[in-house]
Amino acid sequence: KTLTTFATTTTTTTIKTTIKTTRRNEKRGSALVPKAASMKIFKGGKKEIMLGARENLLHMIETSNESGIESAVEELRNLYDGEAEQPAKSRLLEGKWKLLWSKQTSENVNPFQKLFAGLAKDTNFQIVEENGSRVVNDVEVAKFLRVQAMARSSVASDVRTNVTIDTVDITLFGKKVKTITLEPSPGKGQGYVEQLYLDDKVRVSVGNKGSVFVHERVGTYTNDDDEDNDSSENAMKKEERSLALV
Repeated sequence: KTLTTFATTTTTTTIKTTIKTTRRNEKRGSALVPKAASMKIFKGGKKEIMLGARENLLHMIETSNESGIESAVEELRNLYDGEAEQPAKSRLLEGKWKLLWSKQTSENVNPFQKLFAGLAKDTNFQIVEENGSRVVNDVEVAKFLRVQAMARSSVASDVRTNVTIDTVDITLFGKKVKTITLEPSPGKGQGYVEQLYLDDKVRVSVGNKGSVFVHERVGTYTNDDDEDNDSSENAMKKEERSLALV
């Protein structure tokens, strides 16, 4: 059985018309390229379809196509079986992840989260320790300013991880100048994150207030148990793993 996925929400009629037009142009030796030719079509099994959808998402982010990003996120979400894959319990979470894109959908979203997403597009990382007990959101807002939020985390379900922020460290010019200790209360400092999609390269997640995050892996975690499956990636320096803080 052959499956097909599309990077856009183009209708079936448009797709058929584009394919026919392309074939006519090929027969005529025409150099004309249909307007819809930039649309990527992937065929194969479910794994190939998901990989194609993932690459579409990365392409949409690279080209800053906001509507395309949201469509690609939804496509991956529909293709991914969270109950079967159990991403919250997966070792694929281990590693260091860079925030590529985020969308805050709630008026009650953390203002710092929204600010950091805008100011620190290339220096916004999430880190989680090997056993998943501590989560770190590491953001370099400017060359001289770094903010790290530390939190406790625990698996709540196959796709959900509970997160409780404990402390926030502020560093200026390489020196820690302030540590803010939080006393969690209902609705403050507590939340969860659910994995909508996870593989060895990309992670898509949503927070309890509806914020959506797309991360790309920039580091991996290894231990002695990985020796049987050693590779160039597994040989990398031990890194902590990451979840999006809510």
